[in-house]
Amino acid sequence: MQALIVVLRLLHILGGAVWVGAVVFTAFFLMPAIAAAGPGGGSVMREFGKAKIPQFMMSLMAVTVLSGLGLMGVIASRSDGTWFSSPMGRVISLGAALAIIASVYGAVVNRPTGMRMQQLGAEMGGGQPTPDQAAEMKVLQEKLSSASRLVAVMLLLAVAAMAVARYM
Repeated sequence: MQALIVVLRLLHILGGAVWVGAVVFTAFFLMPAIAAAGPGGGSVMREFGKAKIPQFMMSLMAVTVLSGLGLMGVIASRSDGTWFSSPMGRVISLGAALAIIASVYGAVVNRPTGMRMQQLGAEMGGGQPTPDQAAEMKVLQEKLSSASRLVAVMLLLAVAAMAVARYM
């Protein structure tokens, strides 16, 4: 049982560190740079997709959330469920809920928006966009930028909850 906890904890912490770091970088640095590039940002998103970064991020999200749920299950089973009523259990559960909400929101809003940006960038082929393409790209960039910041903030709050839970 101890080996299972070690493996789950390792997957959770390493996966979460890379996932949250990448989301924060994307939300607060990459997306503003893409928006500043205007319609040319579509080319960046196209290359982003070619590098399979969205799939990598979804994999990190899945590993992090599933290993976290596994950890909660193992710990809760050891305490006959009373762990969830402890201050630490409640704070960890709050962090888990925030991370799960961020995951779902990212999958439902960010992923399709980013995929459409990649597709639009491919349609433009690195050339001058039509006025309709430029307008759509601007709307998509704004939507993805604000949604990414929301996901990043939720994930940072989740990390903060998990970091301080032991001291509650």
